Amino acid sequence: MADEFVMDLEENEKDVIKFKNTKLRPIWEPMGNKECNVPCCNVQLSNFDKYIKHWSEVHVETITVYACIVCTERFGKRERAMQHASVVHRKERDDNNIKIIEVNNYKYKNDYGTLPYRKGSPLERKSIYEREKKKAQEERKLLKRKIEKHRGFN
Repeated sequence: MADEFVMDLEENEKDVIKFKNTKLRPIWEPMGNKECNVPCCNVQLSNFDKYIKHWSEVHVETITVYACIVCTERFGKRERAMQHASVVHRKERDDNNIKIIEVNNYKYKNDYGTLPYRKGSPLERKSIYEREKKKAQEERKLLKRKIEKHRGFN
């Protein structure tokens, strides 16, 4: 029984070491516009949803498109392809009338191994918000003191 415990402990130590070496995705900080974290991308994004949309459109090598089986017209959304087959070709709205294809993303920009931001837990987001709020208050106080000093109130 003691040998089993030692074995479990060694396996757990390996897990801890593995976790220590794991890169965690950075948290999206909700205050103001934020630049994409991929080097040389420089796109400004106002919220996390726009960031995720940007990442999926630009930093993914291949994308899924949906092609009509009758005329091979391609669509970015499955529902739009089925609507096309239904309206233009009078086909039933089902998956048998569209073909799913993986294609190279012509908008692709290499992410150089950058991990995309994550939204963070509510507690993490609250902590970031409080930190940023405090920082902004301190900056306003400093600015106020600077203005008062410049105007000769001290």
